[in-house]
Amino acid sequence: MINAHLKTYLYRYKGQIIAGIVAAFISTIILLLPVFFIKKIVDALESHTLKTETLLWYLGAWFASSIISNVFLFYQRIWVISASRHIEHDIRNDFFQLLQKQPKSFYDKNATGDLISAFTNDMERIRELMGPSIFHGVRGIFLIISMLGYMYWLSPVLTFYIIIPILLVPITSPI
Repeated sequence: MINAHLKTYLYRYKGQIIAGIVAAFISTIILLLPVFFIKKIVDALESHTLKTETLLWYLGAWFASSIISNVFLFYQRIWVISASRHIEHDIRNDFFQLLQKQPKSFYDKNATGDLISAFTNDMERIRELMGPSIFHGVRGIFLIISMLGYMYWLSPVLTFYIIIPILLVPITSPI
C-alpha cells in the first residue's frame, strides 16, 4: 500500500498517470492484434485459401498494429516516468525546505551522511516506486488479463490446461 503522504504527490500528477494507464491499456489491447493476424494467416494456409493480397494485408496490419502499440507504449512511458520525475522533484524540494527549518540541534543529533543518503538514495527509490513500478505493474496486469481473455476466446480447454500448471508452481516450489 502506498503511504498517504505519497498519495498527495501522486494526486498532483493524476492526469499524467491516468493518461499513462489508458495508454498502457490501449497498447496492450493492440499488442494482441499481431497474434490475431498470424492466426488468420495460418488458418488461410491450412485451408489453402491464402491469396497474395490477403497475406500482404495481414502482414501490413500486423506491422501497423505493432507500430501503433509501441507508440502508445512510448507515450505511457513518457507520461508515467515524467510524472515520477516531477514527484521526485517535489519531494526533494519539500525535504530540503524541511531541512532548512530544523534547528542546529537537529544537525548535532543526525549524521550528515544519513541526511545526504536520504536526500539521494531514498529519493531515487521513491521515484522508482512512483514511475517504473507503476509502469510495469499496470502494463503487467493488463497484459495478463488480456492474454488470458484472448487465450480463453481461442480455446477455453487449452487455456485451462495452461493455467493449471502455472497455478501449481507456487504450491510445489520450495521456499
